[in-house]
Amino acid sequence: MGSWGKTDTLADAPKWLDANDPNASNDLDYAFMVDVDEARVDSNRDKGLKTPGWNLYKEYTDQNGNTRRMVEPLVVMKVTPEVAGDVGVNVITAPNMVAGETYTIVEVGNTDFTAVGAANNEVGLVFTANNSATGSGTVTEEDDTVADS
Repeated sequence: MGSWGKTDTLADAPKWLDANDPNASNDLDYAFMVDVDEARVDSNRDKGLKTPGWNLYKEYTDQNGNTRRMVEPLVVMKVTPEVAGDVGVNVITAPNMVAGETYTIVEVGNTDFTAVGAANNEVGLVFTANNSATGSGTVTEEDDTVADS
């Protein structure tokens, strides 16, 4: 068994990250598997998460009140979302959409996506929501962020 894996699971995190070490912060709380698609997302790149593979990411406030970010690539690997296990993870129902976010329609159900900014109600359509919607339709989040701040 290797020292790390390719899926976005705790079991595949680099083995030298020890949650039980009393002399260290719990680095497992800050370890993120970044797939090749997530490495291209602007909001992730703005945070410094540009390298596909296992990364440590910590966000903190310095003594002057400035927000700082620390990114340390641990294991660099080009992993697709399919291999990382991220495909379908971010499917949400229409009532949970947020205005201003970009989504792709997965299932229309009884939702009228045109009422919240979509050009039509076709599966696969990418649109920016102007509100949440009602109904049973589902969408995927277009912006696959790794660490929300």
